[in-house]
Amino acid sequence: MVGKIRIGIGGWTYEPWRGVFYPPDLPRKRELEFASRHLTSIEINGTYYSTFKPANWIKWREETPEGFVFSVKASRYCTHRKELSSAGDAIARFFGQGIGELRDRLGPINWQFAETKAFDPVDFEGFLRLLPGKVDGLPLRHAIEVRNHSFKSAAFYAMAERYGVAVVHADDDDFPEIDEATADFTYARLMRSREEVETGYTDGELDRWGRRARAWAKRGDAFIYFISGAKLRAPAAAQALITACWTDTALRRLKPVNMEQRGFLAPMVQPARSIPGARYRRRRCRGAARSAVRRRDRRRAPAAPPVPAGFPPALILVVRFNKHQRRTGRSGLRAGQAVTATVKAVDQALPARHHARPWHQPQSRAASQSTPQMRVKLKKLAVANRSHRAAPASLRKLRSSCSRPRSSAVSMVSQ
Repeated sequence: MVGKIRIGIGGWTYEPWRGVFYPPDLPRKRELEFASRHLTSIEINGTYYSTFKPANWIKWREETPEGFVFSVKASRYCTHRKELSSAGDAIARFFGQGIGELRDRLGPINWQFAETKAFDPVDFEGFLRLLPGKVDGLPLRHAIEVRNHSFKSAAFYAMAERYGVAVVHADDDDFPEIDEATADFTYARLMRSREEVETGYTDGELDRWGRRARAWAKRGDAFIYFISGAKLRAPAAAQALITACWTDTALRRLKPVNMEQRGFLAPMVQPARSIPGARYRRRRCRGAARSAVRRRDRRRAPAAPPVPAGFPPALILVVRFNKHQRRTGRSGLRAGQAVTATVKAVDQALPARHHARPWHQPQSRAASQSTPQMRVKLKKLAVANRSHRAAPASLRKLRSSCSRPRSSAVSMVSQ
């Protein structure tokens, strides 16, 4: 069985993320919409300190796309007590606040214990008996996060496996790091991110965690969250690990990432610009119409002529100057790319005495010396993906620089 890998962060409200992860002008009430469309899971950690109303859980469910999953951090009043076996009432209050309203968005419940809580087999087993198997008809999955080194024992691992709860894998200097398959899923919290590294973890470290996540997915679902450490880098670290789970750094630089085809990762969610709303729907319709025109123009555009003799191998882009195919030329230019333009329509650009000879055949030395200057150095063309206003002016300037402006085709040869 191959499970899904879900990667995210703890919470979604953090002021330093504005301008780093969230756009500066994004309304605060839409931060969850944005985060849920760039990550595959989020751990709700506000429930560790307080309770919420059912309306809150419904709102969180409706703001997230299909396939997104929350994990929920259980209340500290359930785990931070002297006798764990007496936490029945606190556990009932925790599940009675409306967690079931998350429905298909509900993931594992993380029960975090204090660092001072040592392993007491009798008391801890009494606590595990109190954990419910369902809430509002939804099956529950429980993860136990222990922070005392006394839990690194075979007795604890056997107890966790007997009750089907996962032991949280903590990547931290102070807490025990336990990687035991005690349940049909894995829960990991990575807490060593560094602020001086743009992605929190280096490429080598992300590759190692990606390989480990793929190994965990072979035995069931894997939930991985970037918590603590340099919290500013948590979103970037999560996004980088989503990519690292597909392949290693060397291959990522050569291939586009398509993680759904690998079968490991949860289906990637829609981009932020597709957040529901009339304005975004209108924008998508206009974009679809423009794409249809570009595809039509590409079908109508003629094939590129052969490269003349003596020219080094290069990428040839044919740009038509007629009214209906000017859009093709704009889409072919890359933003900020310096190109060298060479007029290939020799029947128009060369002197009249050369018209009888096919333009692509080699000419004599004397004829080549009499040939006018063909290569025109262009400045960087500021043509972005959707900014087409600069293209016509640039193309008109290029056209006027040719010896005969009536040329209908220009080939762009990359430097």
